[in-house]
Amino acid sequence: MRTHTLLTVALLGLLLWASCGQAKDTTQGDSLEETEETPGEQAAEEETEKTVEENNVMVLHNTNFDRALSENQYLLVKFYVPWCGHCKTLEPIYAEVAGKLKEDGSPMRLAQVEATKEQELSLEFKIMGYPILKLFTNGDRKKPIDYPGPRTVEAMLQWIKRCTGPGAPVLDTADSAAQFIESHKIAVIGFFDNLESEAVKVFKTVVLALSDTEFAMTTSPEVFQKYGVENNSVVLFKKMLFVLIDTATTVANVLNYFGVSDKDVPTARLVSMETGKKFNTEGGDLAIKSLRRLCQDVVDGTAEPYFKSEEIPEDWNKEPVKVLVGKNFASVALDPTKNVFVEFYAPWCQHCKDLAPIWEQLGEKYADRDDIIIAKLDSTANEVESLPISAFPTLKYFPADEKQVVDYSGKKDLESLSKFLDDGGVLPEAETSEEGDDDVKQK
Repeated sequence: MRTHTLLTVALLGLLLWASCGQAKDTTQGDSLEETEETPGEQAAEEETEKTVEENNVMVLHNTNFDRALSENQYLLVKFYVPWCGHCKTLEPIYAEVAGKLKEDGSPMRLAQVEATKEQELSLEFKIMGYPILKLFTNGDRKKPIDYPGPRTVEAMLQWIKRCTGPGAPVLDTADSAAQFIESHKIAVIGFFDNLESEAVKVFKTVVLALSDTEFAMTTSPEVFQKYGVENNSVVLFKKMLFVLIDTATTVANVLNYFGVSDKDVPTARLVSMETGKKFNTEGGDLAIKSLRRLCQDVVDGTAEPYFKSEEIPEDWNKEPVKVLVGKNFASVALDPTKNVFVEFYAPWCQHCKDLAPIWEQLGEKYADRDDIIIAKLDSTANEVESLPISAFPTLKYFPADEKQVVDYSGKKDLESLSKFLDDGGVLPEAETSEEGDDDVKQK
């Protein structure tokens, strides 16, 4: 194409020269001298024509960027600066990905732009940090897609395969759907009545935005029926994941989450991520048969949830503030003949420590009342069914006659707490706790 263009220009030049020569007086001896390009013009033209590669990665400038876009259906461009530590870490990973793509004959090419040298490109694509990876498709420089995943060879290759392929495979049969779900820890399937719908376009956008999740689509009535799904729904499928925890190196907060203490190990817990409920093998039995039975019982909905609890202290009822644990909570706090005011606390919480002397005073004040009990429960060591505690301290009032539980949100001083009890567990209007915003969230 370029040879054809140069030839056309040369012919036009000769015709112009011939016509000018006829118009002039040939006796003047005028001659046409050849015009030579300057060294700078030659260098610019050569740079535009030839794109340099470093470790299979194209080096782009403002002068050859358009050409690279037009010649590659998929072009992933890294914007970097030489002094950036993250850029240096990514460099060998990026080169390895480029090499593998070249070996596989992928339509995706990798390129890089030194952002400080090519400031026009950096401004155009609003490069605010380094490194930034942007995917350009079909020569479109208006709407590049930012790479969303981890900067590892495996993650990048997986995302690139998704971008250059169908994105999300179409599952035509129930068997193919079952196989897809079984082969991935987390799988997302879009159930659609039409693969050309707006919903599918949005779904495909999400597919490119989430690199660490496997996606698929289906319009098959057979698949719809197998999983009991209606049209235009997106369903996430995930397996039970088994995790081994070394209690000698694990922080206490992790053990608390699973309801495990040092004296419990070795043990196993099964946690429902939807409800937060925990399940335990009977008697701490860790035999394979017992673990399989526990998993099946949880799936079937027949397993009883496990709630951690300390042993009931012998003197739990001795002091004005009664000590509750998981094992005696229901018998005390849910006693239909008593009004029970409970502080759910954490021993390490400073707000709980500040409240402690006030709570003791409150217990002493109502120690002679048969109908009122002031109590406390360490929520880091005890759990109560249907009462998730997310902040410390949390105060709850359990009225007699099984009335609705009241969350106390008033001021945490003796006068306010006393008035609340004297009014039968009714909060003053428009009163909120001054300390409430500072309560410590459960870790």
